[in-house]
Amino acid sequence: MNTTENNNSIKESPVPKAAIAAHELINSCGIQEYDPKLIQQVLEYMNTYASNLLEDAQVYHMHSEQDRDLNLDDVKLAISTREQHQYTEVPSTDNLVKLARSKNKFNISIEKNAVMLPPARLCVSSNNYRIALNTAKRQRILAPQSSEYQKAANTMKQSDTMNDDEDAA
Repeated sequence: MNTTENNNSIKESPVPKAAIAAHELINSCGIQEYDPKLIQQVLEYMNTYASNLLEDAQVYHMHSEQDRDLNLDDVKLAISTREQHQYTEVPSTDNLVKLARSKNKFNISIEKNAVMLPPARLCVSSNNYRIALNTAKRQRILAPQSSEYQKAANTMKQSDTMNDDEDAA
């Protein structure tokens, strides 16, 4: 649907003012074609944002312990707080390049007292198996790499059989 069709359909039908505002907002962003359901989504976002903002303003008003009604200062405080915590400003490319150059000036040095990681074969996060493909059967066979794994598996099997024998007796 193009913009003229949207404008005509909006003007001809009885549409709430909020929907017209959402339509104008979409058009101001330069969006020429969109699904009519987008207006409903924009309205829902606007409603949620405004209600959450007013709830925050009410909390700030109650915290100030003043007898007056909710005023503009409370709403401004809620807006500024939400902007600081919910939305982040993307740093410019120039700032990122300067930061990267300043950080990359220095080589990474290994300190003498630094904790060194063990070899990969001893780390918990390393693979303790290897996948071997049997081309005749096209199956994956998991073969343990370390003898420690085999010992642990055998110990577990032996303890299971001993427990089964005790249960049977």
